Amino acid sequence: MGESYLGIDVLSMAIEIEKTGIQFYEEFQKKIKDDKVLKVFEYLAEEEGKHLDTFEEMLEKAKRAGVNNSFIEPSTSDFINELISGRVFPTQEKIWRNESFGLKEAIQLALTLEKDSVLFFHEMLNVTSHHDIDLVKQILDEERDHLLRILDLKRALKV
Repeated sequence: MGESYLGIDVLSMAIEIEKTGIQFYEEFQKKIKDDKVLKVFEYLAEEEGKHLDTFEEMLEKAKRAGVNNSFIEPSTSDFINELISGRVFPTQEKIWRNESFGLKEAIQLALTLEKDSVLFFHEMLNVTSHHDIDLVKQILDEERDHLLRILDLKRALKV
């Protein structure tokens, strides 16, 4: 059996996922020349920033409320651990070290990353306080929208 997480830990993981997502999309913007791709990745970076703000607020609220002792069910914890061990968003070094990493690979990776984010935030629904459940549902919907935008981009670019 994997680690057991506290509710605070899951919020901290969500914050890290969003920070890494912002870094990924911002770094990729520096390397891309296509305006369509640039606009989509700018939008995604902004959205991840909004999500980051939401989770930071939720974390502060949870700390003030003393949520530190709310453990997550082991089965949920195992699933979250598996998602996180894959580091939902990979490190920049890992991405940019690959010289053949181009537009097609970036779009495919963005799709994979957003799918993993959807899975993570779906699991967050199981461990989120009833006060914040609507916020997580909203972020989950936005992550799904990110997937659709990237799929539209992929179709438009025929990659």
